[in-house]
Order: sequence, then C-alpha cells, then structure tokens
Amino acid sequence: MTKRRSRLKQIPGSFKGIMVILFCALGIGGIWLLNFYTAATKQVVESSLGLYITPTVFILLAVFVIKEPFLLYKIIARALAAFEAVILNIHIGRLPIIALLPMLSLTTYTFLMKTKSLGSLVGIIFETLILLIAA
Repeated sequence: MTKRRSRLKQIPGSFKGIMVILFCALGIGGIWLLNFYTAATKQVVESSLGLYITPTVFILLAVFVIKEPFLLYKIIARALAAFEAVILNIHIGRLPIIALLPMLSLTTYTFLMKTKSLGSLVGIIFETLILLIAA
C-alpha cells in the first residue's frame, strides 16, 4: 500500500508521467466514443474487425519494437488471425478505415503503458480521474 501511495505522489510531479497518462486516457475515451459512433452509423462490423486485428499488431510491436522473446506459436496463431482478417476484408469489399482507429488507439495505449511501467492500478486511477473530468 505504501509503495502505491509513493507512486501516486510521483506521477503529478513528472511531466512525462502526466503526458503518458493523458494520452492513455484520451485513447481509452476515444475508443468509447468510436464505439458509440460506429453503433450510431451502423459500422459495428468494421469497428469489430479493428479490435480483432489488434492482438496481431500487439505481438508484432512486442517482437520488433520492444524486443520481447520471439515465440513461434504466437506468431503462427496471429498469422492465421491476420489471414482471417484479410478474408473478412475481402468479404466486406473494402478496407474499412474505421477499423484502423481502435487498433491504433489500443496499440498506442498498450505500448505507452508497457514502456512507462506505471502499474495498472496507478494508471487506471489517473485515467479514470481524467475521463471523469471530461465526462
């Protein structure tokens, strides 16, 4: 408990920490707004495709940018998922741009949280406070 309190006290004093949390909160809020928009405009399938592609991008980011260990079974599983995403795009008949927005938002969020190592509880407290003010 004391460790968490010390982390909570350090974040407001760090400009970089504030910016990371602000971008993370904006990313999560943006995903919610995008979900409302896609439901209202009947583009839920396209948006869901973006959420389906997201784990593939996570693994590529982890392997090539963060330099996490290369696990062959994860790459094979994601390659099959990417192949299925291509099939779904062919079925839709076009590349849905709206699918890229949740994928980019979640990937950015995950990358920032992974590189900053704020801890999930500290991050969610500040993200919730920021989104509460915006709401």
